[in-house]
Amino acid sequence: MLVCHCKAVYDREVRHAIEDGARDEFDVAEACGAGSVCGGCVPSVTRLLAEAGCAPGCPVVSALRSPLAREGSRR
Repeated sequence: MLVCHCKAVYDREVRHAIEDGARDEFDVAEACGAGSVCGGCVPSVTRLLAEAGCAPGCPVVSALRSPLAREGSRR
């Protein structure tokens, strides 16, 4: 299933990123690009993270719009 139209990322790529250690939307965006442009796919990425066992206590950010947003939060 196509998850991210902006970057043409499929669910299998998101799952692979999670298997490789992605634990939140930012990690997924860095690994495969899903969620890094318009943010429309973030709910799907969040669902895939939850299916993989990322509990609600994980540092999940549902308002992801750009990788630059993450950089701003580190300062």
